[in-house]
Amino acid sequence: MNEAKILSDQLESILRDLNKSALESYLEAKDDLLAMHELKLSRELRKIFSTTNPIESLNSLLEEDMRRVKHWKNSEHFQRWLATFCLQSEKRMRRIKGFRGIPALWVALREITKQEIEIDFEQKVG
Repeated sequence: MNEAKILSDQLESILRDLNKSALESYLEAKDDLLAMHELKLSRELRKIFSTTNPIESLNSLLEEDMRRVKHWKNSEHFQRWLATFCLQSEKRMRRIKGFRGIPALWVALREITKQEIEIDFEQKVG
């Protein structure tokens, strides 16, 4: 992770002098990029997580299904139907490339969140 952080800082320095707009875009994504590096994602999962295509695909399917409903009683009613439509849409979606790497991702996320919880606890107690 240290090497990625060093390279990230170097890129930030170069962009600061070269292109302010590119720097702003990079700074917006920097934490996410470093997190993906820390998770050691496979190439396929990095590609999936660096695009909005999967969520846009789901949104398109949901829009298709939900357009028939004309009235929602309240937000709880809406959320129940949304969950139902998401489950139905799952059948029409393709498996993501690199799905076999998801168990390793799960383990990495558990480790990171465990560390963050310990750090937060130490800061609050200390």
